[in-house]
Amino acid sequence: MPLGTHGDQVDWERITARKARLLALFADVQTEPECAAALGVAVTTIRSMTESLKDITGQRTVRDLGRWWRSARSEWLRHMATAAGIEDLSRSA
Repeated sequence: MPLGTHGDQVDWERITARKARLLALFADVQTEPECAAALGVAVTTIRSMTESLKDITGQRTVRDLGRWWRSARSEWLRHMATAAGIEDLSRSA
């Protein structure tokens, strides 16, 4: 399991699909206002979600979150598939 900045394990349950979409935008080097426009929400909503993600992951900046997500997203997806009862992602297609 990827670790946060302080060596703590990440609680995957706290990263919802909506937060994962935001992380994906950060991984594509989008700014908070660009993310707000892409997701159809207020910039204040994005900032609130960003602060929550920083708390969950231990990252300090939007850029750090994007870098972290590029390395962590596969593990998040495996966790979510397991939680949904999907044992083997390659067989689910």
